[in-house]
Amino acid sequence: MTDLNHIFRSGKEVFEKYLTEYLIDDHQYKGLLSQLDSILLLGDRVVQACKYHPNLKEIHDFFWFLSRIYTKSGRTHANIERVLAKLEIWLKTIYYFIHQGEQNELAGVTENGSLAMLYHKLQLLTNDELYSEIEIDLAREESSCDVKKLMMIARLIRNRQTHYPCSPPKDWNQLMLPATLIVILAPLYKKYEALQASLSTLTVRDLQWDELFHVFLKMKRERKEHLRFFQGREDAIQEVKEIVYEKKRNHGMYILVTGVAGIGKTALCCQLTEDILPINYWRIHHGKDQEFAPWLPSSLFFMGNRSISPAQMIRCLTMQANTLLLETIPLMDSDPLGVDIYEQKKKWLTVLRQLTKERGNILVILDGIDPVISDPSWLAIFPEELPAGVTILVTTQMHSMLGDWLTKERRSYTIHLTELSKKETAAIIGLEEEDHEVDFLWEETRGWPKQIMEFLRRKNQPNCFFYHPESSEKYLFGNLMKQWSPSFFPNEAKIILKEIKQLLLTIYPAHLSLSQINSYLSFRGFQKELIEIKHILDSVKEQLTVQYPDRPFQLYLTAFINYLRKKHYSQLDFCRSVEQVANWFMRLTTEEIEQEEVSEAILLFVRKCIEQREMHIHSVRKVITKLITNLGRKKQFKLLYQIASVNQKGKTEVDDLVFYCLTLSAEAYYPPAMNQLGTYYLKGIHVSQDSNHGESLIRMAAEAKDVQAMNHLGMRLIRGDGIEQDEQQGEEWLRKAADQGFARAMSNLGDYLYTVKKEIIEAKYWFNKATKLGCPRAMYRLSTFLFKNNNKEGEKWLKRAAEAGEVHAMIAMGQYMIEGKYLSRNPEAGVTWLERAASAGSTDAMIQLVKRYFTGNGVKRDWQRGEKWLKRGANTGNEMMMLQLGKHLLKGTYVIPRIEDGLLWLEKAALKNTHCLQELIRFYIDSPREIQDINRGLELLHRWIETGQKQAMYELGRRYLRGNGLPQNLEEGEKWLEKAAYAGLSQAMNDLGNGYLDGEYLPKNSDKGIAWLEQAAEEGDTSAMYSLGKRYLFGMGLPRNIERGLFWINKAAEMGNGSAIQVLKMGLINRLR
Repeated sequence: MTDLNHIFRSGKEVFEKYLTEYLIDDHQYKGLLSQLDSILLLGDRVVQACKYHPNLKEIHDFFWFLSRIYTKSGRTHANIERVLAKLEIWLKTIYYFIHQGEQNELAGVTENGSLAMLYHKLQLLTNDELYSEIEIDLAREESSCDVKKLMMIARLIRNRQTHYPCSPPKDWNQLMLPATLIVILAPLYKKYEALQASLSTLTVRDLQWDELFHVFLKMKRERKEHLRFFQGREDAIQEVKEIVYEKKRNHGMYILVTGVAGIGKTALCCQLTEDILPINYWRIHHGKDQEFAPWLPSSLFFMGNRSISPAQMIRCLTMQANTLLLETIPLMDSDPLGVDIYEQKKKWLTVLRQLTKERGNILVILDGIDPVISDPSWLAIFPEELPAGVTILVTTQMHSMLGDWLTKERRSYTIHLTELSKKETAAIIGLEEEDHEVDFLWEETRGWPKQIMEFLRRKNQPNCFFYHPESSEKYLFGNLMKQWSPSFFPNEAKIILKEIKQLLLTIYPAHLSLSQINSYLSFRGFQKELIEIKHILDSVKEQLTVQYPDRPFQLYLTAFINYLRKKHYSQLDFCRSVEQVANWFMRLTTEEIEQEEVSEAILLFVRKCIEQREMHIHSVRKVITKLITNLGRKKQFKLLYQIASVNQKGKTEVDDLVFYCLTLSAEAYYPPAMNQLGTYYLKGIHVSQDSNHGESLIRMAAEAKDVQAMNHLGMRLIRGDGIEQDEQQGEEWLRKAADQGFARAMSNLGDYLYTVKKEIIEAKYWFNKATKLGCPRAMYRLSTFLFKNNNKEGEKWLKRAAEAGEVHAMIAMGQYMIEGKYLSRNPEAGVTWLERAASAGSTDAMIQLVKRYFTGNGVKRDWQRGEKWLKRGANTGNEMMMLQLGKHLLKGTYVIPRIEDGLLWLEKAALKNTHCLQELIRFYIDSPREIQDINRGLELLHRWIETGQKQAMYELGRRYLRGNGLPQNLEEGEKWLEKAAYAGLSQAMNDLGNGYLDGEYLPKNSDKGIAWLEQAAEEGDTSAMYSLGKRYLFGMGLPRNIERGLFWINKAAEMGNGSAIQVLKMGLINRLR
């Protein structure tokens, strides 16, 4: 009896004997002969998949009768007919595997499928071929029978009750066996790839258990733990998937995943075993493989440790492979004494080839095997060429022997893992990115997964109510700390390592090369060769971004750097290190300073010193000032300007040292510095405002042919911004900058020509020229121009500008898509563009999102997302968004009311803007009694008055006079109104004038009243003009004087006063006359 596990392969001779003559000349099926071994192997895999499947029990008789016709004695007419009679079951089985999971597709076929329907469904025959007439005269030599005719004959004989009620033609009897065999093989050949994919996850037996049981047990536990909180790393996972499933690749591939300990390499591997595992797959046995190796059958997985040898690793992987293979691979001896490396390599290649032969693609994950492959001789176990379809993913520590060797010696693709982003950190702990707990955790961990996992473990422990990073840092960073002080190092080497650590900490995140570190050590009194320093650094190479002496490097792990600074780097250490590093920089020659790494190190060093809280210490400021002066003496004016620019970016206030850098650079006539310093003088930033000097500096920079200064000067002249307006001269400077090839100037020139001079053709010329240089702003302006002229090209340029990062273009894309203006309406895509702009820091985009989400204007109402963007905008420091957030929290509109949080945001906004301060004062004074705080309101109002704000004086006086929110006090009210009026506030003058004339709240005094009203009117207050005119016309508190009244009414109307305009329209003046 034939073994059912090899039923197809054992019948190879029969298939070849009876089918060769029909296949050899058939243009559609002649490839079947050359691929016969693979097709028969696939057939056996189908048999295995059917063996214990509850829905495919009927197929077992088919296999049994098929095995009978392989023998000469069993190849009877009756047995062949029995196989032929069950062809429908075989074809239904093939169809079942191809469409598993598609219930609607399967239902009609499995219940009512005829042989003809199955031929059609499996694309073996077309409808025309199915119903064509067949006449084959075997006695005639010229007659022929191809594969399709054989399939038709099989159908006709199988259904002879319908087609040939008596009996089929006698000539067909000798075709019955080849017809039956071809129907069995044809679907395997036609649907080879689909079947291979469907059966790629087939498992056929349990794991073989031996001394490696504990390895699987440990892998199972660790995998489960890592999967508990896994989030993020989507990009890395997608990269791996694309390589694993790449169809065009005709060779195998190594993927190298590197990173420091605790960065998440193992967690990534564990998640990959989940993501690659299909939802529906075939498990013939539900035993130990499912319980202890849940990553099977999607991948082979191995986690390394020091107690495992390379031979045991190969044995472990072979055991896993055998659960997937029809033909098991014998296990080799794992005894290290009896191991031959090249025999192991040969065995490993056999495993990989057999896997791809039977299954197609396979992913092998080797995690943390640095300690397993500690002997360089074992590197040879990794084959030079992997079979097509094999992907081996290896995780290693940074700069490990294995990682460097695979990069150099094998075809590999490297994925380097860095710390998690704040967004990924928030996702892991299940909170919004803006949540204060996320901010706290991010500051403490800097996205280091190992520390985040420790947080989650402690958070989920009973009786642990809050996370204190300090309690776990010693455990987390203990091994890293030991690397900086190896017990076997001599004292001098330990001291040198400590000096290097202090240097790298002080200048972080700058990079330095080994030769530059040697220069610092020489300055500190240590004379060493480069090779000696490299050997010393080998003990901490995992913590450095690179390990080669010809490439600059830095400390790698941000979380550990923060820990060192906080726990082992006191304020005194900081001051000493700053002084030492600054003195070293001052000792460098001009040529050394101009090296890219040194310039960057100085730049970042000064920036960090300025940002540090210790900067107020006199000794630190003194040494940094000395360093800046030294750079000026060495004519490093570009570097000084860069220091000023980097430290000023995104800030409104200027530090003294930043201004000093800029001044030194500008005094040396460095054009960009002159341009920036000129802006400070024009705006009065950090200096007394001096428009003449500011303009002079910008002109000097422009005349020195600095294109940014030319553009800057041109725009200020056109707008009259800080300097006297001169559009003609401004246009000339813009043209000069544009002629120099400065794209932003071209865009600005196009704007000016289009919006002011209406020179459309030339404006379009400059927009086009700027877009060719890749200026996103010009692309955006060109799109605006094209849209207004109904040109569909506008969409193309707007999209390009948005994709290039132009925030205004992103906002426009969002608006147009939401409103269906210029672009097809697509609210979802529109919201995406607005959120991209908001994520880029645009408060305008955030404001739009908040309004739309709160009100449902153009998008689906979503108060939670609206609140999220309102909070994010407030967190950027935008005072109006702070104000709105505070108001919403106080009133409970669109958000859950939280009085304390609302007041906090209003207080923050009040520090930035007087309008916000006014809103806060009104809240404290005018709120209902249960939340009213008049004393706090008065305190803020007096603080506002102390800044010299006349509006604050008026607010206090008005409230006292009318008792509005404050106890009425006419004397105090009159006093503060007069102060505001004397300070020049026309509104206060108007109120005083009307009050004195009417005797309302103030003692009646016509002289004072008319004096204040006329002064307010002369100041341009239209309300005062209208009041004077009305009083003179009707004799209200003043002697009637129609001419004077008409004069003031006409003047108020000319200046847009609505009441005065209405009086004139009604014709009241003519009636009075």
